[in-house]
Amino acid sequence: MSDISASQWLRNRFTSLYEAAPPPEEADFKALFLSVFSEDSQVVFNHESMSIDTFQEKLTTANYAVSDASVDWKDLVEIPAHDREAGAQEGIVAGSFVVTRSMKFRIRAGRAQRLNHNIFSAKIDTDHSAQPDINGSKRRITGFFITSLDKAAPIHLQGVPPQPAETTTINPALLEKNKK
Repeated sequence: MSDISASQWLRNRFTSLYEAAPPPEEADFKALFLSVFSEDSQVVFNHESMSIDTFQEKLTTANYAVSDASVDWKDLVEIPAHDREAGAQEGIVAGSFVVTRSMKFRIRAGRAQRLNHNIFSAKIDTDHSAQPDINGSKRRITGFFITSLDKAAPIHLQGVPPQPAETTTINPALLEKNKK
């Protein structure tokens, strides 16, 4: 089992999941997803229960037309399990993060971007029926509550430097011609 804390484990795994853009092959993404979530995880997304497969599909479709994504962690707290055995890495991890997805198309001169704001709470347990990951860990998320909101990123246009105003004068000789 890995020696890293549950919060660091979750941070590493979520960063891999959310930055998987453009999405890898479906089988590869499913394997990555199942290295994070238990197959019988309870998922509540925006106060609606959903299956783990539906949540995986939401993550996959969120990366449609995305050229790259980045995760900005805002806050992360860990609460160790009360019945924690020596060396066990279970507990609850909660926090917030923002996923910035850059699209393949452009708006004006820059890439279109979407911001996905997330606030979550995850219960992490050892899943004895799971295949160990590459580090030998059988940690998985068994309960997951997330509130998520998508927003368009503000468009920052490069300003055109102001040009000095040209002073226009009227040729008095032309005015005299028009009076005649």
